[in-house]
Amino acid sequence: MAHTACSGRNDGRSSPTECRNLSHWQSYTSVRLPGTVQMRKGNNRAGQMFRLAANSLHHNDTPMGHYLRRMKAKLGPAGAITATARKIAIIFYTMVKNQVEYDATLWAQRDAQREKRFEEKLKRQAHQRGYKLVPIEENPPRKALIYKVQQRSS
Repeated sequence: MAHTACSGRNDGRSSPTECRNLSHWQSYTSVRLPGTVQMRKGNNRAGQMFRLAANSLHHNDTPMGHYLRRMKAKLGPAGAITATARKIAIIFYTMVKNQVEYDATLWAQRDAQREKRFEEKLKRQAHQRGYKLVPIEENPPRKALIYKVQQRSS
């Protein structure tokens, strides 16, 4: 039986509190990012649980579901499930190890930062190509809406 950094058991029943650090626990549960370690399905119950949870997020309209769909576009289905499983494992590990509750506001902050970076990148690319980006007015004047409605009805 192979000894791991988390426990002497190799049956998938390791606790995050038994591991020395997050990296050892991720390795033990077989949820590592593609490219860091050879991607594998693993035979670990915890890793399988995280991959199953990640796989169920495809149609979920939450920040985690959005993350999975972004990663699918970037890494492909298998890589996206592994990356999302890793993110779920990190959240789980942090909650158990530090005895803290899940804080969904962190997702909102990170999404806002990601959107800001994306917008700046888009402006920079437009400027390099000789274009100027102008934001669309979200709430058009009320008269314009009335005019459009009147124009359709006649």
